[in-house]
Amino acid sequence: MRALTLDSRQTYSALAARCKTSDKVAAYRVERLEERGVIKGYRPIINWPLLGKFHWKVFIQLNLGAPRIVDRVLDYVYESPEIFCALDGVGFPGEIDIEVVQDSYRGLFNYMEQLQREFPGGIKGYEHLEFTAVHKVDYLPL
Repeated sequence: MRALTLDSRQTYSALAARCKTSDKVAAYRVERLEERGVIKGYRPIINWPLLGKFHWKVFIQLNLGAPRIVDRVLDYVYESPEIFCALDGVGFPGEIDIEVVQDSYRGLFNYMEQLQREFPGGIKGYEHLEFTAVHKVDYLPL
């Protein structure tokens, strides 16, 4: 898993060498992990500025008194093409964390205004951070 996390595009030969096993064994193990659902997919690391896009992390604070507000907002943002990732947060700095990709700051603010109009009284506020560098995230804590 560690070797695959470091470079999921490597050949089975390179993976086998790194794991000190045969190509066949490496291929079999990866295929079994995929079949069992341990490996759900592979994702690219995208350099959004090279595509002329901005990438933000937005922490949305919700009015938790509104009925099923977390579920409703998550359902809404999951359907939005500008949302790269959406998570049910832990409550601070927001109940929902989303990653937004837009062409401009104005696009981000327009999206957040649209979200606030869609859920009047449900969204108390939000904070945002701009990603200015591309980093590979190691999802395997070994």
